[in-house]
Amino acid sequence: MKKQQSFAPSAYIKAVKKGREQLFRKSLIGVSGMAMLFIGIMSTSGYADYFVAQSAAAKGYEAAREAVLPSFKSYRLEPVPDPREQLNGDIVESVDETPAEDSYYEAYTDYSFGDYGCNVLGLTVSGDIGTDYGYTSANYIRDTLDYYKGDESIKAILVEVDSGGGSPVAGDEIKTMLEEQTVPVIAQVRELAASAAYLSILSADRIFAHRYGSIGSIGVIIPYYDYTEYNHKEGIKYDPIKTGEYKDIANGERPLTKEERQILQEEIDFVYEGFIADVAKYRGMSVEKVRELADGKTWLAAKAMEEGLIDEVGGRPEVTAHLRETIGEEPVVCWQ
Repeated sequence: MKKQQSFAPSAYIKAVKKGREQLFRKSLIGVSGMAMLFIGIMSTSGYADYFVAQSAAAKGYEAAREAVLPSFKSYRLEPVPDPREQLNGDIVESVDETPAEDSYYEAYTDYSFGDYGCNVLGLTVSGDIGTDYGYTSANYIRDTLDYYKGDESIKAILVEVDSGGGSPVAGDEIKTMLEEQTVPVIAQVRELAASAAYLSILSADRIFAHRYGSIGSIGVIIPYYDYTEYNHKEGIKYDPIKTGEYKDIANGERPLTKEERQILQEEIDFVYEGFIADVAKYRGMSVEKVRELADGKTWLAAKAMEEGLIDEVGGRPEVTAHLRETIGEEPVVCWQ
């Protein structure tokens, strides 16, 4: 009769441990081999660098997103759900029952400005001003104001200015849009508010300017460069094919005629008179007084205040104090 072996726990544990170690090594070798093969294939096709860069970019985006003040609604938006997923508390059972596209976004864009702890909408007018170009575009200001229209969590609007001007059309449009707002609009000039940039903030309820900031430049200009002498030296001849006498007016390839100069002068005179009238209207000054100031010159803040072009000399502390008093609570500005 064969003798039955006795059960030894220590031997059992040792055997199991050994088996697991062997299995782990085999698995590790297999996984490592697959990984190396995959990386090799990816590297030869250029995808490895792509995924590394994509991963780094994603991490950088998340870090930046956490670091900045959450002032953009897009930070809170979520992807549009699949029609078969839950939407507004209801379950869509069939694709045929899918709501209109607009209702997808309704569930995820119903956030107020105050959801981010903000009560002052910050806008910037900087660099060259244009209708749909430059550092500041009137279209961008329009779209932002329209987006937040009716949001009761916005107690005031702060417009930070640092611009030498640009398009008079854009400046006039921004001025009109700010005038249409139902909450107080405060303008804060940092380094420069000249020409169309100054025009754009005339309708603000109060204009502040840093003591070293420059304000004014009430005037209009059409830059014109005559390249005819240079072209003559280089052997370049201007020979246009056109349909109208003034089709190439202000083209630097030829000198302006007397008639063309008069045409352009009449145009900028019209804009100039409108600029003067606006300053007089919004700053409570006579047209004659403004005309005396409208020589294209800028003034430092103290002189600009003395002449009536701004309301107060001050920077962020003074603006913050004014906002606090105006809205009756601690101002939290979120910039757009």
